[in-house]
Amino acid sequence: ALASLAAVAVPALDAAWRREDDTFDWDARALEIVRLALLADICDTDCLNAAATAAAQYLMQRLKEPRRAFEEVLSPVLARLDALARTPDHLLLVTACDCADSLGEHAFGDPLLQRLLASATVDDQRAGALLMNARGKQRTGDIETASQYFAEAAALFRSAGQLREGAIAQVSVAGIQSDRGDHAGALRILEEQLPVYERLGDVRSKAV
Repeated sequence: ALASLAAVAVPALDAAWRREDDTFDWDARALEIVRLALLADICDTDCLNAAATAAAQYLMQRLKEPRRAFEEVLSPVLARLDALARTPDHLLLVTACDCADSLGEHAFGDPLLQRLLASATVDDQRAGALLMNARGKQRTGDIETASQYFAEAAALFRSAGQLREGAIAQVSVAGIQSDRGDHAGALRILEEQLPVYERLGDVRSKAV
């Protein structure tokens, strides 16, 4: 009975609370929709994707409770979507990867990184996904792949006009080269990126 009631309640709340841009506000209403959608015997996965992203951000950013976001929202929602053979939205995967990384839940987050990359449909999405994958590969010691991903991300960011993000990714390549002892190569990359920071007036990144 509860599952049937939840299935009736979710569409009504979705219609009342979803914004014109098809997102939900980062507040307790999104969390309530997720709770009901997980109880419902019939699930609108489009609503679940959007509500879960907002609910997780609400817990992570507003309440500073990433563990709750992981346990109450991201883990059960992704499991439900998988059970329904539905692909999670790119933004939901980004949120899940961020949350897992912040908690050190790498056994959960690492498999999602490749799914994130596969879900990217435009250059800036792919660049961001490559950047997250590069950091994951760097953490696990796969430095060759990390360097490749950082370089690809830098190129895509630049083609999308996101010069600062491109410079940050390229500087990560420099960091890998420096760690390998190629200080000349690292310095060359840093010198190449310095004008970008100067044009953007990014004093902090320039100093770093």
